[in-house]
Amino acid sequence: MALWVITLMWISSSTKTWSFVGLLPSGGLAIMLVPIGFGVGITMATTTLSAQYSVEPKDIGASSSIVQFMGSLGGGVILSILTVLVNTTYKNHLILHDSPTLSMTIGIREAFIVLFFLSVVAIASSFFMEGKLPVSSMK
Repeated sequence: MALWVITLMWISSSTKTWSFVGLLPSGGLAIMLVPIGFGVGITMATTTLSAQYSVEPKDIGASSSIVQFMGSLGGGVILSILTVLVNTTYKNHLILHDSPTLSMTIGIREAFIVLFFLSVVAIASSFFMEGKLPVSSMK
């Protein structure tokens, strides 16, 4: 999923949201975003199940709610940070280029570059986590 974010670095003002062939969408920005959506969905389900199987049966509800809460909290924090980055970049480039579309494209591209590097750091840091998770007996 993190590697797929690389494709979002090529967003430009000429990137179409959808390219239609007949009635079916065939490309554009959606082609780049769909795999990321599937990756997020699979990741959230996997982390919730991992949390449920690593605690005692009486704590399953609490563990899954903590995972979902932290996912929502992290999503809100990163969204606000990237929104500030996009808006700041937009304002700075609007003065230089006098083109709202080009300025917004540059801002979104820079946000995806930051998101890519944050994803790589998160994945790399997971390899250095130590400790053994307790395995509960699910009977």
